[in-house]
Amino acid sequence: PGRPSRRRRTPPAAWRGGVDGTVYALHRFEDELYAGGAFKTAGGTDANGIARWDGQKWKPLERGVRGGFNAVYALTSVGTNIYVGGDFTEVGGDPWTTARGLARWFKEGNKEKWRGLEVEQVSVRALRGFNNRLLVGGRFTGIGDATSQNIAELSPTKEWISFGAGVSSVNLSDVSAIEPFGADIFCGGLFEQAGNQRIPGVARWTGAGWSSAGGGVDLGFNQGSQAVTVVGSRVYVLGGFQSAGPIRVNGAAEWTGAGWLAMADGVP
Repeated sequence: PGRPSRRRRTPPAAWRGGVDGTVYALHRFEDELYAGGAFKTAGGTDANGIARWDGQKWKPLERGVRGGFNAVYALTSVGTNIYVGGDFTEVGGDPWTTARGLARWFKEGNKEKWRGLEVEQVSVRALRGFNNRLLVGGRFTGIGDATSQNIAELSPTKEWISFGAGVSSVNLSDVSAIEPFGADIFCGGLFEQAGNQRIPGVARWTGAGWSSAGGGVDLGFNQGSQAVTVVGSRVYVLGGFQSAGPIRVNGAAEWTGAGWLAMADGVP
């Protein structure tokens, strides 16, 4: 007998509809997938920058975000809270609530609701939940009571904590990726300095200060590194750079703890 035929599974119509713009961030929470970006609808439903997929259909988070660039760039969760970062000034819609680039979505009793964090206007590009802490990266000169540039932490007791002086450049700078590494934190982005040291593109926060990962990466055409992840004892970095430390890497590099390695031909 021949091999049984395989049917191609057709996605639900709502999933095929997708979003009508760009998705910048995805985060799984419980049994749903949250998507953030610069879009107006998801599966044909008004969503404005953020929606969630429950396996069958897209669902909005009230009326989403608005103001600024109307964009969500980062999502994470801490406990039962979904944290949403981006470039916006309000969230909700029923009614609209002030949220200066950073907000949380949570359940209170049987009702889900929005609340903006009490900070000055910021542009958030990276969020990471870690040990009940919220790590925040982006483009800002300080956030809450934290004075570090472009990166800070919201502690379990809701206090803002600085990462020294943060990371910076003479011109435009930001943090677009944050990744825990044991008790330390790696961050990547567009920056030339970490603290008072020259550490371009990717740097390591030890809790006591900043240290270099083999000289960092070049900044390319004002891009630096855009993604950082940890697998075991290795740190992987992707972005618009051509070198890491002394070696040519073409946009993708691996930090071993002792030096940088190219990842084959990289990502031209």
